[in-house]
Amino acid sequence: MTPPSQQLFQIALSNRFATLAMGTNADEEEKQMSDVVLESAKSLCPVIRRRTQPWITNECLQLVDERKQAKLVDFNRYRQLNQELRRRMKMEREAYWNRVADELEEAAGRNNYHMLYRTIRRLSGKTRATDDNIRKADGTFARSAAERLERWKESFSELYNHESPQGPPRNH
Repeated sequence: MTPPSQQLFQIALSNRFATLAMGTNADEEEKQMSDVVLESAKSLCPVIRRRTQPWITNECLQLVDERKQAKLVDFNRYRQLNQELRRRMKMEREAYWNRVADELEEAAGRNNYHMLYRTIRRLSGKTRATDDNIRKADGTFARSAAERLERWKESFSELYNHESPQGPPRNH
């Protein structure tokens, strides 16, 4: 935590602990204390949900949460929300792919091949594995960029810096 957020967390904890009533049961006190710490942390450091698909919007994520709560309480409401969520996800996915297609057509029309190929690479999901494990002359791996550059320098100097041949060239 950064110092300002750490101070805010300490203030929030002290405010919430001041309102706690001391009980006689140690288990209850431990439960209350852990709840206070978790609530304070959630208020200062909210959980950011990672989107698995780029077309999913915040409204859909809220609908997913609402559907999850409805499943526990009212199954009919859950089914209604599930249908609405599926319908909205389908529309958003369609809109997303239409935007991507328009973007690709525009890039192709402007002969902007850099953007075109970059978008296609991003959409394909395939990433090339980079093998940056370079061994030094002693057999250990070069860990930093400076060590890698030094190793490349050594390698090329070994390749191209050699003694010039003595005497006339041989005839075959």
